[in-house]
Order: sequence, then C-alpha cells, then structure tokens
Amino acid sequence: MNDSKDLKDLTVKLKKDPVAKEKFIADMLVALKNQGIDTNDPEVLKTFDLDAPKSPNTEGLFVLIAQILVI
Repeated sequence: MNDSKDLKDLTVKLKKDPVAKEKFIADMLVALKNQGIDTNDPEVLKTFDLDAPKSPNTEGLFVLIAQILVI
C-alpha cells in the first residue's frame, strides 16, 4: 500500500464531495475521541484541513484513521 498515493486519492475524492467530506470528518473525530485523543489539539485539527501540507505524523494519523473507518 502506498500511503501517500492513498492519501492523495482520498483527499481528491473528499474535495469533490462535500457531504462525504463532512461525514468522513465526523467519523474521524469520533474515532479519535474513542481512542482518547484530544480532538481540540491544533495538530489534530490540522489533519482535517485537506489543503494543508501533512507532516509525517499527521499524514500517518489521517491514513490510519481512514483505513480504520473503511474496514
């Protein structure tokens, strides 16, 4: 699996479909909260800005949660 390609593909898909984007973000926030992660943390919130460059940690978190939600 190529995480960078998967992230790019997912980002493009979500940018084209605002409803899917909102549902995805809501699902990600719930998944993060369930794992005990502070969803008000600025680094976590940057994960949801599809236009922001992703740091390796943020990109990994984004891809990991995306994979969990798809399963």
